Amino acid sequence: MSQIRMCFGAAQKIMLSDGSSKQAENISIGDSVIGDDGESRKVVSLTSGRSMMYQVTYDYTNSLDNLWEDYGFICNSAHLLVIKSQYYPRTELNSTQNAFCIHYMEFDVFDEELGFNIPKLNVVNFPWNRNVYRSRAIAKTAARAYYSKLLGKGCKGRICLHPAARRWVIRLTRRSTKFKEINFNTLCFYWGGRPDREQIVTREEAEKNASKFATEQLKKNNNYIWEISVIDFLRFKEKYPDIAQYFGMYRSYVPRFPDQSALDIKVLIQEAYKEFSVKDNYITENEFGWLLSFWLGDGLEDYPAFYFDVKKYPNIVAKLKTISEKLRLQLVITHDSNQVGEYLNILLSSAYKSTFSPTQYCDEFENIIVDKDVWTLESNKSDRNIFSILLKHLGVFKNKKMFDDELIGKLTNQSEEFRLSLMAGFIDSDGYMTRNKQNYCYYVFVQQVNIHAHIAKLCRHVARSLGISAIGYSYYNKQFPNNDEITNLVRIIISGSKILEIPVNVSYKCIPEDYLFVAFDDPNGLIKFKIEHLNEDEYYGFEITGNNKRILLNDFI
Repeated sequence: MSQIRMCFGAAQKIMLSDGSSKQAENISIGDSVIGDDGESRKVVSLTSGRSMMYQVTYDYTNSLDNLWEDYGFICNSAHLLVIKSQYYPRTELNSTQNAFCIHYMEFDVFDEELGFNIPKLNVVNFPWNRNVYRSRAIAKTAARAYYSKLLGKGCKGRICLHPAARRWVIRLTRRSTKFKEINFNTLCFYWGGRPDREQIVTREEAEKNASKFATEQLKKNNNYIWEISVIDFLRFKEKYPDIAQYFGMYRSYVPRFPDQSALDIKVLIQEAYKEFSVKDNYITENEFGWLLSFWLGDGLEDYPAFYFDVKKYPNIVAKLKTISEKLRLQLVITHDSNQVGEYLNILLSSAYKSTFSPTQYCDEFENIIVDKDVWTLESNKSDRNIFSILLKHLGVFKNKKMFDDELIGKLTNQSEEFRLSLMAGFIDSDGYMTRNKQNYCYYVFVQQVNIHAHIAKLCRHVARSLGISAIGYSYYNKQFPNNDEITNLVRIIISGSKILEIPVNVSYKCIPEDYLFVAFDDPNGLIKFKIEHLNEDEYYGFEITGNNKRILLNDFI
């Protein structure tokens, strides 16, 4: 029997092909897991036992000690790591040698001491003949063009023909101070090849050959993906630390999940409309995706209402008006008497108007304090409409703080457009656009950990499924006026070039044109990692079908 490739700690979550997850100890024969190519893999055999275990920890450059719930995974020594090199074939121009140099990584070098093939750094040159042309006439034209350039810089001379050497030569009688050092070869224009060269290679041909070689190297070496056991990688890293530093883990983009989600958004919408005998002009799935995440960010938990400054977000008001018509709801805007800000509420009809009142609380001397900057919705008749029914069917109405990982998996296993709409709602509500010191733009989504941790998890999980880098960092905010406790917050950093695809509605949160985009932590999108030795413990492994036996964990690694 062949060795089981994947052996994890008991609690490690494995992603299934429907977007849900299972702990490694609960994986069964016949389960469908998802591969790094987005395709389904069937579990065909299981194994378990005890061995020395290892903790693989993600080593984000900017994480310091405040990384939020990104623990890595536990495995045994035989587990195969799937890692990728950031040392991609890169082209370097060597003008002095008239060559394009390709620096690349060669993967099939056998190391006798280690006993397996290892990657090694290598370089290959693609030279060209300087100033070599196909015919005598073309060479003369090039010589004249360069001679005219020299005349414009203050040089003087003439163009001479050397037919035996098959070249035109520019003879300078006076050199400008701007050209004190002129290489003789730059003044020679050959045709038909040089006497010491058998074949003509132009610069364009050399560059093309170099590019072709780099592409073939990536294809030949599986896009620089390397599969190696934990114990072998530790040995390799000890002997070749300078090469090991180029490797990191990577997350996989899932355009669609192989198995259909148990949650059908289209059916969910149809069922909600049927309760009100409405048969046409339904809200679209993408509109509902945006509305749901916007409500999770800025909505009131017990009401189908939103609490934000209307004057600041005119685009959001316009979008909500369009959606409210499809929901057969009346858009009611209420504001405080002092005009501190205007706040928006979606209601079933004008008869059910709710009002906002200043929040009241007692200070330490039992004096009633009225906070006119924090307003509360007062109503008990707004929970019977299409929007509230949709929220109830999802299980989040009056339950925003407690929805579970199962719902996160179901919402992630939707169309790519729906997931992008979810991301837009998060950013339109509790997100903002910013940039770092290198002027790279990215988004930040903020939530309170003790109240809305699952909302932050949903945002991070959906972003990662789209191939968008999303990393959570925890921090503490200053005290609120009526709360002595310091607030524990999580900041989800959303970065990478794909954030341009998020259909953000708030104008000042949109990414400006011509800005740079990279993954916030690593420009190559790779994740550095550390391996730590643990004690002996139980492991659970399984074998899957398919030529490519790579799978995704619950964090898309």
